[in-house]
Amino acid sequence: GKLILLNDGKNNHNCLKEEDVRVDNPKSSLVLFYQYTTSADSTADAPWDRRQLQLLMTYLSTVARHRNLGGRIRVAQEGVNATISAVDTQQATAQETLRHFAQDL
Repeated sequence: GKLILLNDGKNNHNCLKEEDVRVDNPKSSLVLFYQYTTSADSTADAPWDRRQLQLLMTYLSTVARHRNLGGRIRVAQEGVNATISAVDTQQATAQETLRHFAQDL
């Protein structure tokens, strides 16, 4: 599996700046989720191939950077496991940001 680190300091141009965060009691939110591609059920989909994995990793990291999310996303042939966090900004609350991320999926 591959691990995507979000806002790890390497791409500072996409990271939140202190002035973007609400100064009046900023709050943060955290979401954990997973989605498996296979199961014991005989009608389940096959594991993802390398091309599908690369496309998914690219998509998830692009959307997460666009939404200024932090956290980790683990992508493997068997599925996705993620811990995503957001903080209130002047543009949106942390909850709104995570809802938009979910809608992007």
